[in-house]
Amino acid sequence: MTVPVSLTLTPPSGGTDFIINGGFEGGISPWVVSGITTYINNANYAHSGTGSVSLGTDSFVGGGTLYQQFTIPSTATTANLSFYLYVTSPLNTTVAYDKMYFEITNTSNQIQQSLGSFSNLDKGAPGAYVLRGPYDLSAFKGQTIRLRYRSVSSHLGGGTEFHLDDVSVK
Repeated sequence: MTVPVSLTLTPPSGGTDFIINGGFEGGISPWVVSGITTYINNANYAHSGTGSVSLGTDSFVGGGTLYQQFTIPSTATTANLSFYLYVTSPLNTTVAYDKMYFEITNTSNQIQQSLGSFSNLDKGAPGAYVLRGPYDLSAFKGQTIRLRYRSVSSHLGGGTEFHLDDVSVK
């Protein structure tokens, strides 16, 4: 006796994520870091899971960079960037001394599109992540690009940390 079997496959909700390890779980790879950028493996600092990244520092003036290179297929139906961010800063001012920019660059690190920025003025309670986005990246379909986060701290500021987690491009 044979019994007919039917199989229905349901794609994951939200489509394919073009970012690998956007939750920073188990390490920072394949992200590339430089400057004052810290991988944190502590659930108390993560939006979800245990991993997150901090750009900037609580004690030094300087900046850090974090980027991932990826391709958005020309057949992609959507390409929307979203991420969770919280900002901590000891600065009590109305001046944006410390900033984090997020941008799309080509593979030679030339800026193709500036998507926005945050500063010490966006500070909140530690761990109080805020969803940022969506930012439409559909203009880059069919291209290999880099999503880059870049922090800078003025000599007057210093001490602002930009915490990132759950970065996604779907």
